[in-house]
Amino acid sequence: SKISKAVKTVKALGEVLRTGDIGGLRFKTSAKQEDAMIEVIRSPSKVVVVVLSLNASGYSNVLCHVGTHKHWTFKDLKIDSITLEDMPVKLSSFAEQVKGDSVQPSDVKVSIDQGTAKLSGIKLDEKEPLRIFTFDVTN
Repeated sequence: SKISKAVKTVKALGEVLRTGDIGGLRFKTSAKQEDAMIEVIRSPSKVVVVVLSLNASGYSNVLCHVGTHKHWTFKDLKIDSITLEDMPVKLSSFAEQVKGDSVQPSDVKVSIDQGTAKLSGIKLDEKEPLRIFTFDVTN
């Protein structure tokens, strides 16, 4: 399930998330605030970019509890860009975290330049309403 997949990923990143600072890097995004929740967590070893779709409808607490429907139906969402800005650290080894494993996403492109890192073409949908990306911090 989506929840078990997310829990496995959070468990694998546990120490990074525990030692990280939420809001640890400034960023800008093409996403509308009502469509996506994005946060950047910076730890001594990694930068974590959490992207959660808010582009959903169909909430019914009653129907969900009787087991006939799910809480939300997520719609397709494409975020053109998330740009990390004014980075005081150097980044490398971009990956997506899936069930606790680091994988190379086929759809997201990344470019790292002097003081910035840009993620492009991030897709969220019914199957993947949450995506977690990481960079290694290098000295």
